[in-house]
Amino acid sequence: MSSRRRMVDPNQLQFDFWNMRPKREPPPSRTPPHDDSVFFAVQPDLAAASRFVRFAEAQKSGHGLSGPLRPAGVLHVSLVPLGPYHSLPDEIIELAKHAASTVRFPEFTVAFNHTLGFQGNENGYPFVLGGDDGVVGLLALHEALGAALGQVGLEIGRHRITPHMTLLYDRRSIGMTMLDEPLTWTAREFVLVRSWHGQGRYERLGAWPLSRLRHDA
Repeated sequence: MSSRRRMVDPNQLQFDFWNMRPKREPPPSRTPPHDDSVFFAVQPDLAAASRFVRFAEAQKSGHGLSGPLRPAGVLHVSLVPLGPYHSLPDEIIELAKHAASTVRFPEFTVAFNHTLGFQGNENGYPFVLGGDDGVVGLLALHEALGAALGQVGLEIGRHRITPHMTLLYDRRSIGMTMLDEPLTWTAREFVLVRSWHGQGRYERLGAWPLSRLRHDA
């Protein structure tokens, strides 16, 4: 196999560097006419995800929220969006997977110390877990992934993320509440995910382990 880096030919694909969406004529829209999204993320293991769901149940009751809880299997923290698509462009997915395979990053602890409501969207107001110093590992992994994607010709642009985990969507927004004790878990891998719009269904397109040499945030 050639060791030469595979780069995107700008004469074949031109990208919006924010979303990395190929600027081609889109295929006919399906119904509903919304795009699925593809992104890198970290997901808690099953034990941690179950704890987060139980926490969300208590918060929902305590705040008088009415939105449905997100299932344990879809809880995640987004790291890098590849963009929304009408159909999956294989060339971008393969380049992204190759970039991901080059990332070397240690396991780290994620610690959420507050809840709050984000700005609303078509689903309602996201009720999320957030952190301060406890999410620096997520920020560092975001930077590492962005650099790796740039090396294969997929530029994501320079933008900040606010690492968070959405627990549910509601009809109203809740102000920030500090937790008595942080909720923590150890991130041991990162994943590439396709989210099927409006279906609450995620498809793992790839997963890459983090080093067992831990570096706690």
